Amino acid sequence: MSTKAKKQTGKKASPKAQPSTSSIKIAGDANVIGHHNKVSVVKIKKTGDSVASGQREELIALMQNLLKRVETLELEAWEREEVAGNLRTAKKMAQAKEPPKEKLVDKLTATQKLLEAVKGTATAAVGLAPFLQQLGQAVVWARQWLNVP
Repeated sequence: MSTKAKKQTGKKASPKAQPSTSSIKIAGDANVIGHHNKVSVVKIKKTGDSVASGQREELIALMQNLLKRVETLELEAWEREEVAGNLRTAKKMAQAKEPPKEKLVDKLTATQKLLEAVKGTATAAVGLAPFLQQLGQAVVWARQWLNVP
C-alpha cells in the first residue's frame, strides 16, 4: 500500500509475503506463465527404502476389490482365470516385504492390456469400462508407490 493510500485509509500497509526457503527442488520441462502462480507438491513419505504403508494398503485393497469383481465380468473362462491369476500374483507381490517393483507393475499392465484387447467384443464391454478404470488406477498407484516409470 502506498503512503498516499495509507494516509487516505488510515491503515498501515501490510508487509509483503516473503518467499519460502524450503529445501524442496522441483525440476521439469514445462514453463509457468503468468503472475502469482501456485504449485501443489505431493511428497511421498519414505522411511529408508520402503514407502509409507498407507499406499501399499490402498493398492492391496484395490486389487482385492478387483479380484472380487472378476467373476462378474463377461469374459471367456481362460481370460477370467488369467486376470484373476495376475491380480492374485500382483497382490502377493505387493504384500511382500521387498516387492519386486518392475514385475508387479508389469503384471498389472499385462492384465490391463489383455482386458483392453477383449474390450471390443460386445459381451465383454458391458462391465469392463469401470473395471478397467480401477485397474488403471492400480497401475498408477503401483508406479507411484514403487517409483517405477
